[in-house]
Amino acid sequence: MEKVGQVITSLQGQNEQTKKPETTSKSMVFLKVWRGLMAMKLVHDGIGSTDYEYWQASLSDIDDENLEAGLVKARNWTGFLTLGDFRGLCKKDRTHASYKEHKRIKHQSLPKDELRGRLSKMREELGL
Repeated sequence: MEKVGQVITSLQGQNEQTKKPETTSKSMVFLKVWRGLMAMKLVHDGIGSTDYEYWQASLSDIDDENLEAGLVKARNWTGFLTLGDFRGLCKKDRTHASYKEHKRIKHQSLPKDELRGRLSKMREELGL
């Protein structure tokens, strides 16, 4: 027969093993973002509210860096901030060269006789 102290100790050990981590880094970042949005008066529901839980679940696919970038961009926001608007603020800026507008090359037409001459030269080289 076990002593009461041993039973309590074994139960405490089981509780510590099954205990979930209280907060993850992802939830801490979202908590910081939500508090920032509350301070800017862009959201009005408290932490743990239905809106808080819904936004947190909906923004779970966005990494921490982009969430914080969205918070910074929200500083200049005026009016009502929706979840969709905030998702848009969290998108990465496309500053890569492939996203920049390129200068259009001017179309230079050749005179017909010069064009025919070049085409005949290409045909000769290709053996057509």
